[in-house]
Parts: sequence; structure tokens; C-alpha cells
Amino acid sequence: MPITVAIFGFIMSSSFLIAGAWAFLFSLRDIRRGRASKSWPTTTGKITFSGIKKVSDSEGTFYFPDISYEYSVDGVTYLSDAIHFGPARGFAFPSSARKRASKYTVGMPVTVYYNPEDPNIAVLEPGIRTSSFIFLGLGALSFIIGIFIFSVLIYWLITGSPLITNLPWFFEWMKK
Repeated sequence: MPITVAIFGFIMSSSFLIAGAWAFLFSLRDIRRGRASKSWPTTTGKITFSGIKKVSDSEGTFYFPDISYEYSVDGVTYLSDAIHFGPARGFAFPSSARKRASKYTVGMPVTVYYNPEDPNIAVLEPGIRTSSFIFLGLGALSFIIGIFIFSVLIYWLITGSPLITNLPWFFEWMKK
């Protein structure tokens, strides 16, 4: 096996394994918190900021609702910006993000669901988001792909021949 193929393969498998594990574990945490948040105690809070934030990356520009609120538990005031657990939904147009953010206006009283074991963890909308399950699945899939790539490389290193031999064009391309 050419050394460049081995290095590239180990970098790819490591990337898939790390990204997959990260997405899976954080999604699992969000699902657990979302499920638990339905039965958390509530308190009344107040919206302190309502706007949108613009995030640009290589995939484009997205707009997100940007909400902050304060609430008190046992005489201690907390600040949070979590609307719900799970990945935040980005919008392609600022007007769509503004419409979502307009649900929470500055000064508006809100019901805050807080973790009784750690009141610093709170949300305005309890429950589990579909996006958490999607990220959980993508994380698991990414991790499995990483294991597959790693296994193929190890097999190739040990035996000296590729695991999949019915794709000669692919391996000829890899040798270049």
C-alpha cells in the first residue's frame, strides 16, 4: 500500500470517527435533556434580548434567532440563551429568523423550564427536537464509516491486498 494512501486513509477514518462520536454524544445528551425537560419545574423569566445573528461559512450565510432571558430560582438570578435543546435551526433569509425571534420580545414574561439539579441549564421550549435524532443518526453513520475505512486500511496493511478487489479502477486511481 502506498504510504500516501495509508496516511490519507488514517486521516479520513480518524475524522469520521471523531466527528461521528462528537455528533452522537452531543445529540444523545440533547435527547436526554429534552426528554427530562418536559417534567422540570418552571419559573417565570423575562426576555432581555431578541434579535437575529448572521453566521457565514463555506456553505453560505444563515440567520439564527438570538434570544436571551433571565430567570430566578431560589433567589438566584440566571441568564440563558437556550430556546430548546438540539441544534439551532438556521434560516436562509433574515426575515424568517426575525419571524421566529419575534415570538420572544424584549420584556416579555416567559415560562422557563430549568434543571432542578443544575438551575443554570434551562430552556423556553421543552422536549426533543427531530434535529437531535437526525444528528444522532448522522453521528452513528459517520462513526461506522470511520470504522469501515479503518478496518479496510488495517486489512490492506496486514495482507498486502485490498479488501475489495472488484473495484480495480478505484485502486488504480488510489495508487497514483
